[in-house]
Amino acid sequence: MRRGARILCMNNYSFSKHHEVSGKTRWKCSKCSSKGCKASVTIIDGSAFFTTTDRGARILWIQDFSFSKHSDAQYVTSVRGARQLVLNGYTYCVKHVLGSKLHWICSTHHSKGCRAKVHTMNDSVCSQLGAHTHPPRLISHQVEILTNFCNDMFMNQ
Repeated sequence: MRRGARILCMNNYSFSKHHEVSGKTRWKCSKCSSKGCKASVTIIDGSAFFTTTDRGARILWIQDFSFSKHSDAQYVTSVRGARQLVLNGYTYCVKHVLGSKLHWICSTHHSKGCRAKVHTMNDSVCSQLGAHTHPPRLISHQVEILTNFCNDMFMNQ
């Protein structure tokens, strides 16, 4: 038999249900919200959700993709099955592996002279070197997912 209120566990953090309105459920940090922590999760109709970091940055999650206006790095799998780094709309592929440090190069325009590089250690960005010679582009699958989500949201209003 279960006792107490339900909690949401995500990435080793726990959230308490704050309120539920029109298919949206908001969960707040169960440990530090009384101390001003801004971390929260908003679930929309059980499929997509927003997370807010403890510093207030909002991230939209649809399927396994995150959409943020901040420079958070994320990792995706290419069409051919290789792991890629996505940072600020640019995609990178691994050039060198030196222990736990990875050197990434621009995956779309390196052969056309783009020398932008990123170094990561244990999946955390250590440095960004060089400037891209082209504008960023979203991965077509991300654009399709985001477009479908937005269309569904506006059609249901």
